[in-house]
Amino acid sequence: MGELSGRQREIVEASIDLISKGGIQKLTIKNLAASLGLSEPALYRHFKSKQDILSAILDFFRKQQMDAYAWAAARESSPLRILESTITAVFRNFSAKPAMITVVFAEGMFQNHARLSKAVFSIMEDRQVQFTDLIAKGQANGEVRRDIAGEQLASIVMGSMRMILTRWRLSRFAFDLVAEGESFCGALRKLLK
Repeated sequence: MGELSGRQREIVEASIDLISKGGIQKLTIKNLAASLGLSEPALYRHFKSKQDILSAILDFFRKQQMDAYAWAAARESSPLRILESTITAVFRNFSAKPAMITVVFAEGMFQNHARLSKAVFSIMEDRQVQFTDLIAKGQANGEVRRDIAGEQLASIVMGSMRMILTRWRLSRFAFDLVAEGESFCGALRKLLK
């Protein structure tokens, strides 16, 4: 999907808000149209289906992830610090929009929707490539241990991040995700050196 119009961005934001209040099952065209004060046909002028809306939410998330990485890469010089800053930015983004976890981790719900499954898989693959590349650069400059393959270390990092995010969601956001992410980065630094 290309650049969103102002109304499409409004619909995406309202969709995220609906999901945050009642889960992904609360996101229906009827509920969404009502929350925006639109008729259902008016909503369909901007998105052809609920899957198109979910795809736009995933595109929004993907852009957020790319922006977090670009921000970290522009701010830091060491591969390990870029990795830590990216992780911190990811936790900050989720903390600001907790409903994104429900969408991004809804891969089971998307299994019958090839486009949505592919989008989630692609986001995961992009992150795996970024983290593997940063770890490999850290290994090359002696900043990161070399006795474990970079791809395996990247998987460990991503799995740990998912565990923290899942705990946070299941606890109904009962702990400070950003502080937990910073603590994780401290432990990660020790693990990777």
